[in-house]
Amino acid sequence: MTEESQIAGTPQARIRPRQREAVKLVPEDTRSRGAQLRKIAALGRGRLDVVPQALALPLVFMAAGCGLLYAGVSLTMMSVSVVVIVLVAGALVIVLSAWTIFKPGEARFTLSEEGVCVDKVVLPWSSIKDYSVTEKRWIGMTISTRVLLRHVDGFVVPKLGLFFLFGRRIKRRRSTRYETRLTLHAGAKGMNCEKLAQRIGEFRAAAHAREEMARHEGSMKS
Repeated sequence: MTEESQIAGTPQARIRPRQREAVKLVPEDTRSRGAQLRKIAALGRGRLDVVPQALALPLVFMAAGCGLLYAGVSLTMMSVSVVVIVLVAGALVIVLSAWTIFKPGEARFTLSEEGVCVDKVVLPWSSIKDYSVTEKRWIGMTISTRVLLRHVDGFVVPKLGLFFLFGRRIKRRRSTRYETRLTLHAGAKGMNCEKLAQRIGEFRAAAHAREEMARHEGSMKS
């Protein structure tokens, strides 16, 4: 049985009707606003490679390798040469599985100050209207994590150059809206679903903060 959970990009706070009258508008303090923007912008500096953690399949092969080792030791009806072959094969499968799990993998996409980088394609933060991160679980184990980027009207997503199981662009019918789907098998290395959604939100918010700071500096100069 699989479970599916989704984390939205930007949940909006709600104010109850009876509380609206009690909320007072406070004049915005330019200095405090500037300090807040600088703090937000600092969270999205540099680059963050999002590497898929291919864990489920290597664990299956590792279990198979352990089965071969057990068979080679426990089954006495086999000849010595066959036992040696089985033991070597089991050990080799275990080593290769462990190497697959712990090896440094290639990034499926990268979070940067400019936007989400997929291979040589950059999807600017200004083009991303909203996003969500969804994971599928099976018997308590994450088997896939999907990042869905919803783009603003009129932004045409270029070809990503990924195998369709790893990522693709989708054009909604009878509209000019595109979506980008990026899939990680099984998840992001070193990050769970919640952490990945948080980091995407931080980079996106940092880009918007830098834009607001640039507009403020431009108005001050003019």
